[in-house]
Amino acid sequence: MPRTRAWCVIVAAAALAGLTGCTSIVSGTALKRAPSPEENKLEQVMLPIEELKAIVGANNLMFTSKTADMNNNFWKIRDEKCLGALFPAEDLVYLFSYWDAVRTQVAQDPDSDHRHWVQQAAVLFASEDDARFTLESSKKWWGKCAGSAIPLREKLGDETSDRIWHIGDLVVDDDLITQTTTRSGSDGWACQRAQSVVAATSFDAKVCGYQIHDQAATIVNKLVANAHR
Repeated sequence: MPRTRAWCVIVAAAALAGLTGCTSIVSGTALKRAPSPEENKLEQVMLPIEELKAIVGANNLMFTSKTADMNNNFWKIRDEKCLGALFPAEDLVYLFSYWDAVRTQVAQDPDSDHRHWVQQAAVLFASEDDARFTLESSKKWWGKCAGSAIPLREKLGDETSDRIWHIGDLVVDDDLITQTTTRSGSDGWACQRAQSVVAATSFDAKVCGYQIHDQAATIVNKLVANAHR
């Protein structure tokens, strides 16, 4: 459940308790909510590993994470406004939006020192307007971050150090937005971000590697195509 809605429930409950002057505790076991058909569809539109391999050109790519949770990379960044421009499906970015469900998947190729890194994400909102608002918000903040040099904390073993990432221009193509960020001192290691919406769902991708052009955009376009089926 989105935090915004959960927080509203807590506040409302507290207010009612204050008005009545008493509380009531009911014993029993809470029932887990069954996923809606729309939430189940999030799983169906995600690209299989073989398709991701073909898009990024990595034959040994494999899934290393599949979750139904938002990501939390806030600790890495020193300029919070650029969090969404650098990372998909971030908890803080979606904190005050009316999202209902999320699916995120990460794939890497561990045999080649993680030369390829791929993330695809789908976020279901309460309405089409909510999804559209999120895309417009991304356009705004990604645009503000274009041209910035952002320090990111990176862990290597027990050591933590800052690496500078240079955020490129925002490219808007109808409902598809893309942006490429390059890490300094890495011989061209870069990541492309892409995002789009279909109805009440937002699709998001990030692809990192040494030969980045439009891989993240390709993933998002394929997710959009799957959503239309």
